[in-house]
Amino acid sequence: MITRFFRALRRWHTRNVTIRELTALADWQLRDLGVTRGEIPSLVDRLISGPPALPAIELTTSAQVEANRAEKLPVETSRKERAIAA
Repeated sequence: MITRFFRALRRWHTRNVTIRELTALADWQLRDLGVTRGEIPSLVDRLISGPPALPAIELTTSAQVEANRAEKLPVETSRKERAIAA
């Protein structure tokens, strides 16, 4: 219960600081970000409570890369290689 309280307090503080910082930006800076002043509170709420904006990146090990290379079909020979073979 106490943990939940401090988590909510931290989220509230982060929200207020972020809104204050974004509101302090000049209009041209907000335009560069593609944000209007009226969108700041809802944008911050989405950033704080929403899912991550980017999907998780699947990491590939070097062993998986080598296995994928081995599975690939041979690449078509180049014109130069065909001319030499002919």
